[in-house]
Amino acid sequence: MNWTDLLHICHEKNVPFFSYRFPSSSKFVVGVQRASDVEVVVGFKSLKLNQKGFFVAPFLFGDGASAYFIKEDFRMEGEKISEDLTTYLSSLPNQSLHNYASPSMMQKADYLERVNRLIETIRNGKAGKVVFSRNIVASLVKDFDWAAAYRNILEECSNAFVYCVYLPNQGLWMGATPELLLRKNDDRIETVALAGTMSSSLSTWSAKNSEEQAMVVRYVEDVLQAFNVRNMQKNGPISVSAGNVCHLKTIFSALLSEEGAAIPLLAALHPTPAVCGYPKDSAMQLIKATESIDRSFYSGFLGPVADGDFDFYVNLRSMRLYADVAELFVGGGIMKDSEPEDEWNETLLKSKTMGYFVGLK
Repeated sequence: MNWTDLLHICHEKNVPFFSYRFPSSSKFVVGVQRASDVEVVVGFKSLKLNQKGFFVAPFLFGDGASAYFIKEDFRMEGEKISEDLTTYLSSLPNQSLHNYASPSMMQKADYLERVNRLIETIRNGKAGKVVFSRNIVASLVKDFDWAAAYRNILEECSNAFVYCVYLPNQGLWMGATPELLLRKNDDRIETVALAGTMSSSLSTWSAKNSEEQAMVVRYVEDVLQAFNVRNMQKNGPISVSAGNVCHLKTIFSALLSEEGAAIPLLAALHPTPAVCGYPKDSAMQLIKATESIDRSFYSGFLGPVADGDFDFYVNLRSMRLYADVAELFVGGGIMKDSEPEDEWNETLLKSKTMGYFVGLK
C-alpha cells in the first residue's frame, strides 16, 4: 500500500484524515483520526491548542459558523505507513458516503451585475474594499483519481501550503495557499499581509493592486500594535509567485507580550482585508448581502496544531471534490476603481491554479 492508497481507504471507510506540506519543504504529513466524529469548535474561546491534530475553520468562524478539529491519532511522514494504522483500517467496513448535491455556478452576467453594485456602494463611502467571491464548477472525468491530483499539487505547488482534508459530513477539500494567517512557536509569531494579483507574465503592479496591498499592511500592523507585541519586524512588500499569478506580500514577525494572547490575536486577524475587505464590519455585511455562494472553508483558515503551537494558513486556491464535479472557489478585492470585466478575468486567472489539476478548460 502506498500513501495515496491510504487516503483512498480512509475516504472509503469514512475516516477523518488530513495531509499537508509546508511551503518550500519536501516532507508531507498524513494524520488520521480513529473516531468518525470530529470535534466541533464553536468559537475562538473553544479552540484548544494543547492537542495534536489539524484545525479547519470556515470563513464565518467567529460569526456563527463552527470549525472542526481532526485529532492526530495516527501520524505518517513521507512514504512509510505504520502497521498499526493499516491494521486499524483493515478492521473497518467500507461505508456508503453521503452523496452531496452538485453545486450550481454563478454566471458571468450575474457576477458583473453584483460587482457593479458593490463598486457603486464603495464609491458612496460604505467601505474601502470588499472581497467578492464566486465558485466555478468543473466536471470530472469518469473514475477521477483525487488522491493522484493531490500528489500532483504537492509536486507542482512548491511555494504554497498544500493540503488535503476529509471531514465526514463536510466532504473532501484540497488546495494550495500562499497566505500565512498566523504562526506561533512559543512566544514568537509570524503573519503576512498578502494582496494584489497579476499574471506572472507581467512585471509592473497597478496602482489599484498597490493600494490593496497597502490596506492589508496597515490593518495587520494596527492589530499587532494593539496587542503590544515586542520586537516587531516588517519585511516587504515583495512580489511572490503563486502558480500562474503573483501577489504582493509583506512579512511580519514579533514576540507576544502576554501568555495566552495568541488566540485573541488570531481572532482579531481573521478575516483579514485580503479575504473580507476594509473596514471589516462593513465589508462583511456587504459580502453577506451580495455574494450568492456559501464560502464554507474557502477563505477560512486551517493548519496543524501541536503542543500549544500552530501554523494557520488562509484557505485560498481551494476546492471541494464531489462525486462528479469539483467546486473551485475564487475571489478578488473590489475597490472604487475596479473594472468588473477585469475582476472577472482575475477570477479566471486564479482558477487556473486548482483548475489545472481537475482538467478545467
